[in-house]
Amino acid sequence: VVELWTRRSFRCDCGNIKFGDGHCKLFADKDNENDRNYYNQNYKGLYCTCHRPYPDPDGEDQGEMIQCCICEDWFHENHLGLESTEK
Repeated sequence: VVELWTRRSFRCDCGNIKFGDGHCKLFADKDNENDRNYYNQNYKGLYCTCHRPYPDPDGEDQGEMIQCCICEDWFHENHLGLESTEK
């Protein structure tokens, strides 16, 4: 499980066709598919414009990850042109 924090307009996939015969215990009458959910690279454990995991097993300086308050995606501070907050 990858922690993605909050996502606006996103609904859990439990109880739909993605997971077979399981049922949602909160909403028994859920649709078979959440057609408004948008799955980007974050759901595959990849982040930022560099499309790398966090923490990156090949990276030397991990730095901080910053979440955009508009799109809610995560970016490495150095790829945003910010100076490291760790000193």
